[in-house]
This record gives sequence, C-alpha cells and structure tokens, in this order.
Amino acid sequence: MKVRDLMSRPALAVRPELPIRDVAAFLWRHRISGAPVIDGEGRLLGVISESDVVDRACRPNETARFRRGRSGLRGTTAGELMTTPAITAAPTTSDYNAAWLMSHNDVDRLPVVERGALVGVVSRADLTREFARSDARIAADIRSSVIDALAVPGVQVAIRDGNVLLTGTVDSECDRACLRRAVLRVPGVVTVRSLVSVRSPKSAAA
Repeated sequence: MKVRDLMSRPALAVRPELPIRDVAAFLWRHRISGAPVIDGEGRLLGVISESDVVDRACRPNETARFRRGRSGLRGTTAGELMTTPAITAAPTTSDYNAAWLMSHNDVDRLPVVERGALVGVVSRADLTREFARSDARIAADIRSSVIDALAVPGVQVAIRDGNVLLTGTVDSECDRACLRRAVLRVPGVVTVRSLVSVRSPKSAAA
C-alpha cells in the first residue's frame, strides 16, 4: 500500500505568519498534534507541532530556535517556531517505510510532498487503520504485492489473525528468503511461518 492511498487530502496546513496563539487554536479545533507550514504557492516550509506551542508558552525566552542554535529570538509565529527541514514522504512511499520514518524520527505525521508542493498528510492513525486490516485483505495484498511481484506463482498463502503460513515451491533459496522478508513487511502481518521448499534442478528442468 502506498502513502497516496492512505493520506488525508487536502492537507490541513498553516501559513508562516500565523501567530502562535492562532496556531494553538488551529491544532485544537482540528484535533491534530501538528501541521505543515506552507508558503503562498503551497510549498512546504516546515512543521509546527503541539510541543513547539507548549515550549513557547513555558519557555518564552528559550524558544525552539534558540535551542537549535539559530537566532535566539522570541518566536511569535508558526514560521519562527516551526521545525525545518521537515521529515516528509512521497506519494509513492510504502506504508512500511512511512511507519519506519515516523518511528525512527519520533513524529506522529508526515507531510506528503510531490515536486516540492504539499499534497497531503499521512498520520500514525492512517497507518493504524491499515495495520488493522482483515485477514482477507492482508492475504490479497500478499498475493498482489509479494507473490505476483516476485513471480513465485507456486506459493500459497493461508492466514489467521495476522499469522501467515506459506506453502508451495520456489526456484531458489534466495526466492524463499526474499519471500519471507517481503511478507513480513506487509501491514497487518504478525508472524510468518514458511514451509516453502526449493525445487530441485531436475524438477525445474522437467
């Protein structure tokens, strides 16, 4: 599954000149923990989060910019307090890689950018819905995105409560190893048990 299939659009975003009080009201009104900051042409400038707002309220003389070693001025707008550069995803980023980016960078959402312009936002909630899919949807995804993609039509999939059983045959040990790793990356998969065997050269030739 790609980010373009999961992201919210149009993205909720703010302008850099928005006062911090209005940023706080914007985040509260939309029940979100952060928002992209964009210019007049829709280009992504950074991200403003609840923590930026709280830091500004609690430490008026020690803003996020000061702690990052920038100007040390008392930020009063989204543009002055935003985090930049933002951690972003492309529409073609996989849901697995989006989840890794969020976890690795400790963020709750990723602006989705295409040719420099903000086109959407993908959040942990979006990914949670994807990871909570039914067994039938997970199995269909495994067949289309793994078995078909790796060209291993001799493999069968059985799944229960996210636990996958692979059976059948493949042409090489590399195929068998790649198959298991790829299935583990499918959202919703909990465990993978592989009983897949490797065809002998004699049977492959036949």
